[in-house]
Amino acid sequence: MGSRGVQAGTALAPAPRPARRRWKRWLLLLTLVSLLALYVGRNQVLPAAAQFLDVSEPARATDYVMVLGGDMQTRPFAAAALVNAGLARKAVLAKIKGAGEELDGIAPAQHEIIRSVLLQQGLAPDAILLLDKDCATTFDEASALAEFLKDKPKSSVTVVTSSFHTRRARLIFRKVLGARSANLRFVGVPTDGFTERNWWHFESGLNFYLNEYCKLAFYLVRY
Repeated sequence: MGSRGVQAGTALAPAPRPARRRWKRWLLLLTLVSLLALYVGRNQVLPAAAQFLDVSEPARATDYVMVLGGDMQTRPFAAAALVNAGLARKAVLAKIKGAGEELDGIAPAQHEIIRSVLLQQGLAPDAILLLDKDCATTFDEASALAEFLKDKPKSSVTVVTSSFHTRRARLIFRKVLGARSANLRFVGVPTDGFTERNWWHFESGLNFYLNEYCKLAFYLVRY
C-alpha cells in the first residue's frame, strides 16, 4: 500500500523540462551576444539609427514655412532664415496647447515664444500666420495645416522640425493631407548639445532619440 502511494506521488510530480531550460539559456546567450555586438559596433550602429529618423530635404522656395512646436532654440530660427532668404513668403505656426506653468500664466505659450523669435529675426507681423486649431500633437498640427490649405490646394509648404523628428512628421502629414502632401517639404534642423554621431553620450540625446523611436512605433501600430 505504501509503495503504491509513493508511486502515485511520483506520477503526480511534474516531469523535468530540459528542452525549455535549454531554450531559456540560448535566449539569454543571444541577448548577451546582441548587447555585446551593439556595444562593440556602437559607433556605426547608433549613428545609423539616428540617420534613419532623418529624412530631411534640401530647402527650396515654397509659399509658406510651418514651424512645428518644440525645440524653440532651433526651429523658429531656421524658419525665419528661410523667409529672410526669400524661400518662403510667410511663416505659419500652430497654436500649441499649454501645460504646467503655461496654463498658470507664469510662462508664455510655445507659439507666443516662436512668434517672438520670428519677429526678432526680422519677420513682419503680417508675415506670421497663427492657425486657429489648438494642437497638442504633431497629428493635430498636420490637421491644422490641412484645414488652412483647404482653400489653397496648390500652395506649397516647408515644414521645419528637428532632424530626428522628420521621418515621423512626414508619415503623419502624408496620412492627414493625402495627395496634398506632395506639395510639402520637410527640412530638419540639428539639435543643440549633441549630434547624430554622439547622441548616446548625453542624457538629453538618449531621451530624444529613444522617445522618438517609441513614438514612431506607436504611430505605426496606431495608424
